[in-house]
Amino acid sequence: TGQKRMARNVLNGVIAYYRKNPCDIAREIIRRLKADAAKAFAALRRRDWKSFTAAMNAYWTNKKALDPGSTNPMVESIIARIAPLIDAVTLCGAGGGGFMYILAKSAKDAAKIRRTLERNPPSKYSRFYGFAIDERGLAIE
Repeated sequence: TGQKRMARNVLNGVIAYYRKNPCDIAREIIRRLKADAAKAFAALRRRDWKSFTAAMNAYWTNKKALDPGSTNPMVESIIARIAPLIDAVTLCGAGGGGFMYILAKSAKDAAKIRRTLERNPPSKYSRFYGFAIDERGLAIE
């Protein structure tokens, strides 16, 4: 995305939410985040793309529920622009900037996403990095 954020600011918000939630909602969301990550890992090992993308999307939804600051208008506008072309999307780390993982529906859709966002980048700092997931793990191109 090209946006920079201080992880400590995001984490302070999450901790404050965790401490004040009366119904233990934050603990349940954290449990779901862990479960989503485990499901994604297991799906990758089985080479089950549909389950992997479902787990990745669930993770993103739960991350935003834990901390609405995990996203922002710029991130949501990027997602909205490419939504028909993607199977899953999430942000790494604390969210709200940095790296966005976009899993396109096809190689053709990936090329279209790249063209679309390079022609009209979300910010002057936005960059693309290709990656591949195979039996050896995640490889950055």
